[in-house]
Amino acid sequence: MFEVLRKTTWGIFRRVIGSTLTSPALRWLWRSSSDHDYSIALGDFRPADIDTVTEMAGGRYLFDGKLVDTAGVSPFSTKIDHYGWRHELQGFSWLRHFADVHDPGLRKFARTLVLDWIGRFGKAYDPEIWSLDSTAQRALNWMRHLDLLFDGANGPQRRAMNRALGRQVRSLRLRAPFSADPLDLLRMRVVVLAASLVENGAAETVAHNLVALEQEIDRQFDLTGLHRSRSPSVQVEILSDLITLRQAMARREQVHLGTLPSRMSAMHAALAALTLGTGELGYFNGTGQEATDLLVSLQAMGGAQTPQTGLVGGYGTLRGIEAVLVADSGLVPPPDFAGRAHAGALSFEFSHGHELIIGNCGPAPAELHTQSRPFRLGAAHSAPTIDYRSSANVIAKGLNAGTLVSSAPPPELDIDVAEQVLKLTSHAYEASAGVTLSRWLTLLMGGDTLVGQDRITATASGVTGHEVILRFHLGPGVEALRDPNEDIIRLRLASGHVWSFLWEGARAEIEDSVRQSAFFGFYRTRQIILTAPLSDTLEIAWILTRAS
Repeated sequence: MFEVLRKTTWGIFRRVIGSTLTSPALRWLWRSSSDHDYSIALGDFRPADIDTVTEMAGGRYLFDGKLVDTAGVSPFSTKIDHYGWRHELQGFSWLRHFADVHDPGLRKFARTLVLDWIGRFGKAYDPEIWSLDSTAQRALNWMRHLDLLFDGANGPQRRAMNRALGRQVRSLRLRAPFSADPLDLLRMRVVVLAASLVENGAAETVAHNLVALEQEIDRQFDLTGLHRSRSPSVQVEILSDLITLRQAMARREQVHLGTLPSRMSAMHAALAALTLGTGELGYFNGTGQEATDLLVSLQAMGGAQTPQTGLVGGYGTLRGIEAVLVADSGLVPPPDFAGRAHAGALSFEFSHGHELIIGNCGPAPAELHTQSRPFRLGAAHSAPTIDYRSSANVIAKGLNAGTLVSSAPPPELDIDVAEQVLKLTSHAYEASAGVTLSRWLTLLMGGDTLVGQDRITATASGVTGHEVILRFHLGPGVEALRDPNEDIIRLRLASGHVWSFLWEGARAEIEDSVRQSAFFGFYRTRQIILTAPLSDTLEIAWILTRAS
């Protein structure tokens, strides 16, 4: 509670300072006192798609799963009611698709879009367009592709782009320290170091900026290499930016990489631990579908580390011959890092081969970002809950709105690597229902069988009047078939393989569910729900085993 109060106090201060720095009276501070000569492109390891270039040149812009045909007018002149589409447009990550294009007309087209943005928004302030997140992405993506932007540009155009970039870098320097989201400060450190590289700054300046970045990494990553938000998607974002910096520094003489390579190695290992056999990240703590080609590129940059059974940042991973299981203890991040965290205590995702069998629903799609709360609660996860309460609460109103909080003791997580057993214990319901929840997950037969035991232990006498609910959200394309005369549910996967789901100690129902996709919106899926009345000692056992 003290941490929440501290965050509230700092939140008031930060909001006042942030509003002041974006006011018309003080936005002149964003202008640099001297002209910059940003001229050395950072480069970009991320994969490009020539089809995207062709579509954009034809006026068709596919961002965040939404296709918009602008009929030839600038996309920056359109009013599109889709936050994800606008965010990707304003972040300029799409510049990478033009990097290897040799056609002068297409390269000029990319530069024209950048100049169009400068003419419309370079000085006019818009809270969404100049958000710290968008500004950091935009500045870094411009610096990645300066060679593209300056190729064929005349003197005034080049100066305009340099001034606009300098304005964005300075804006981040001034505003990020007062942001409530620590990610903004980390992004700023990345951008400032990048700016010193593309401007060919003195070795001392680069070293100073690297040290500041390393200090922020120390603050924001735990000892296992996972970001304190516990979000795999955040891990992808930061690693992508750090790879860009590491490659740019490696190309420059007299620049020492410091401890960055070793830190990044731990980050890669943590990310690999949270990757399923499908190649997707586990849908935990705000993570949904990420571009597969980006994840493959990231893995390649990490030295193709082989993930192992083990623990990382409050998650446990079991790996069989073809099976991968990732489970979340439900550890709630510190308040500053809990703005996108989910109440997913004891939830898990399970894949076999390249198919997802059990998963979570994922975060709200971008167009519903203002209504994201239901997607962060327990019912959206393959996890046990008491009644319809979640293992942690998402603050609904006030300065801390959107923060996941919990007053319960931290969860416990143990692993027996030799026996392929995970034991997770949550204390989230001790105050409200007088019980502790424990989930044991065991991989057998090389991963062809998953055994689950959900144990409820009373911490007070006379526990009644509650219901235990276990949800198992099925992966896309998985059919759930049940014979009314049998206590068995058969799961038919898209590949044709069949798995059997058996249980005891609860009633079973099959209902509709959804799974988030960045490209197709929500998949309509199914879920198995086990329910039982709460008692002082209750155990629900279930088995998922491959039948064919």
